[in-house]
Amino acid sequence: MTRIGTIVLMIILLAPWGSATGITELARHAPVTAAQAPEPSAAISTAPTEHPATADAVLPGVIGASDDQALIIEWALGRYAEAGLDLPPLAIEVHPSPEGCQGNRGIYVSNHPVDIVHLCDVSTPVVLHELAHAWTSHRTSGNVRGAFLDHEGLAHWSGATVPYDERGTERASQTMSLCLAERPLSDAEASRYVKYLDGYEILTGLPSPRLTP
Repeated sequence: MTRIGTIVLMIILLAPWGSATGITELARHAPVTAAQAPEPSAAISTAPTEHPATADAVLPGVIGASDDQALIIEWALGRYAEAGLDLPPLAIEVHPSPEGCQGNRGIYVSNHPVDIVHLCDVSTPVVLHELAHAWTSHRTSGNVRGAFLDHEGLAHWSGATVPYDERGTERASQTMSLCLAERPLSDAEASRYVKYLDGYEILTGLPSPRLTP
């Protein structure tokens, strides 16, 4: 079994999809407008250039994914592992329309004992974004969140009354999605997007893997 295969087998389905029991946090990857999109997304491709073939393309622990979608999800899970970012136990369900994600491209739900990621747009940036919600929910302390809020000039990590683009949790997931994308950054790009790279290091304590040749 490959290392990524071992990672994927750790995704255990223990909770019913429709249950609201134990839900403590819900984060949406909403449709991005020009005003909301982080500046680098227009200039830096976040899509992986190539995915390796897999003997079992439909991943254990992932419901509703096509072979191509499963490859994208597998790559994203492997990206977190390669970056040294330990994800919590997750269940992932792919939906054929935005209705399955309450009109959004994806939703992360913190649901004891296994978190749930619902995906309606299985593109690399969205998958990385929703996995980032899971990672930051479990792996960031109050001090780290406070430091990231200061870095971003924000007042709140999350909250139903806080505008989407002013939530620290959303800015953190955008930052991680960008900094975990596949294509390495040139020196010029790294200099231009230093705020995002610094934010990633505040959150994770590690440099972005995009800085590694």
